[in-house]
Parts: sequence; structure tokens; C-alpha cells
Amino acid sequence: VKAAKRRVTGEAGGDGGGDTIANANKTTFNDSVDDNADNNDGSAALADVPPPPKQQQQQLPPSWWARTLSAHSVTHFEDYYRRQSILPDGEWDTFLQHLRKPLPVTFRLSQMASHRHGVAEALAEARDLLKPRDPVYNDQGRQIAPPKRLDWCNGWQLGCDKMALKFSGQPAMHDIQRWLVKYNSTGVLTRQAVDSMVPAQLLQVEPHHRVLDLCASPGSKTTQLLEALNIHNFGDGGGGGGGMSAGAPTGCVVANDINPRRCYFLVRRCAALGAATAALMITNHHAQWFPNSGVPLATTTTPGAPKPGSGPAPTAPLAPGATREEKGRYPEGVYDRIICDVPCSGDGTLRKNPQI
Repeated sequence: VKAAKRRVTGEAGGDGGGDTIANANKTTFNDSVDDNADNNDGSAALADVPPPPKQQQQQLPPSWWARTLSAHSVTHFEDYYRRQSILPDGEWDTFLQHLRKPLPVTFRLSQMASHRHGVAEALAEARDLLKPRDPVYNDQGRQIAPPKRLDWCNGWQLGCDKMALKFSGQPAMHDIQRWLVKYNSTGVLTRQAVDSMVPAQLLQVEPHHRVLDLCASPGSKTTQLLEALNIHNFGDGGGGGGGMSAGAPTGCVVANDINPRRCYFLVRRCAALGAATAALMITNHHAQWFPNSGVPLATTTTPGAPKPGSGPAPTAPLAPGATREEKGRYPEGVYDRIICDVPCSGDGTLRKNPQI
């Protein structure tokens, strides 16, 4: 706005005369200033103008990354899934109330034979942390539920979520956070959500199994599969000396991911398992076209091959665009267990990632 006021030339009736104000009730400021002067930018006239009254601004919806499952309004998340009719209307309030609760921290202890001493040491150090004698409170003064043992996966569930644990000022919370970081780096324990532990546990992997883990990165399930494979392995070097260590598995884990960078992350994640990685192969391939190494490609006889009975006929593989497996479309594979955690919307991780 360049001018602080407007004037209209002429009488109130509009037929001539001196300067009159178009609106008689309008307040004017600094009448000596010429609004049409070439050297005037309006700043002098605006100097004494009081600021305009604050207007009620429209409340815009928060950005997508700032949305949470509000208890006071219907979010896009709730509206969308109500339309899918995945639950009866009478169960929605209970369902949403559960989703608003933060996800507790869970971890599992290694079951590999080579880590038994480390696991025993970690449990001895955390005896008072996992089974506290006195109640533990958070920063708001609320009592935190004591850790709960998860026998089916050799794990534990804490009574708080990861953010409360990380930023708590309580000494007991700080001690258990430091303990988790210490033993997670050595492979003795792995922080992993319960829902992520279930698929690998259901597979019941044994040391002689050949396991294929598609869409493997970041690798929490891969490490779980490797630990099950090496449950009897006491090795200390992964076969570097040319011989197999006591209890070394005869099976293996093939972990695949389509993203090369995620494959490198997978390598770093599994490195903490040491000798167990001797039974690990990491590949970078499209999961839907993953090759079946147990079935040879069909072959065709090359032109000019000798007649039958005059010697072996030279063979050559089919052209890449015409490759075909000899045993039909769905031949028997070479793996005993296959796990495929395919990419998805991630909506099921709402308790862990409320920003979605």
C-alpha cells in the first residue's frame, strides 16, 4: 500500500469545489503530505499510521509429516480406513485408542552358541534394570510398567517407548538406554519390534536350512534368521582358517534387496554377528525375477551340430529374451524357507511412526 489516504476532488455532490473527503467518517493522517509527489514513497504518511487490527487467520491443516492420530478430530487416516470397513463401527474407538499408545521398546537376546557368554554377562549387568526392586517413574511422575519377558523369542518388552527412553532424565531410564546401546553394538542383543520378530520365528529355521530373505534391508529379520541358523555354532573366525568350526551350520541365508545402498546397510547390520556371516550371502536383485539357482536354463543345439552317434553335440544357452526353465513355470526350488517383507504403505507402523 503506497498511500495512507485517498482524496476525491469536488463537492460532496461531485460538481466542483474544494477537496472533500469521500468518506466523511474516515480518519486522515498527516494532511501535509502529497501522496502523488514523485519523491514520496508513502513511508512518511505511514509513519504515524497505527498498525491494522489483527485479523482472525484461517487455521490451515498441519503438514503431512506433522499429523498425528488426534483424539479430538477425525484425521485423513481414520476417515480413509473407516471407508474400507475393516472393522465394525463399534470397535473403532477401541482400535484408535490402542493406536494412540506409543509402541514399547522390545529387544531379543542372541541365541547363538558363540554369544552365550555375552548374553549371560549382559543379563547379569542388567539384573536390577530388567527386574527393578523399586518402582520406576517417568519425567511426568507416572509409574512405568516393569519389563516383561517374551519367552517365545528370547526377548524383553520395556514399559516405555523409544522417545521416552531416549530423552528421559530419570537415572534408571538412562542406565537401561546405555545398556541397550552397549550390547546392541556387539550383537548380543537386537532391538526389534515384536511384529517384526514374528515371521522369522514362525519359520522355525534349523541349521541345515537354506533360507531366502527377499526385501531384506535393514536386516533385523536377517540377523534373526542367521542366529537361528547358527544356534549351535561355537566358531570364532567364520572358517577363515580353512576348517569348519564346531556346530557350524550346513545351511545358509541369502539376503536380497533391490537398492544397492540398502544392501551396504544390510552388510553393516549383519557384521556384528561375526562368524555367523560365513553362512550369509547378500545379493542386489529384483525380487520378482530372482534366479532359481537349482534349475539350469534350457539349452538348444547349435547350428551345424554333428549327427547323433558321431560325438557329443555342442550346446548353447537360449537368448536372454527367450530363456526358459526346463521343469516348467514353477519348478522345485532350492530353499527350505523363504521370507518376503515386501514394501507397503507402512500404515501398520503408526504406533512406532505417528508422523505418518
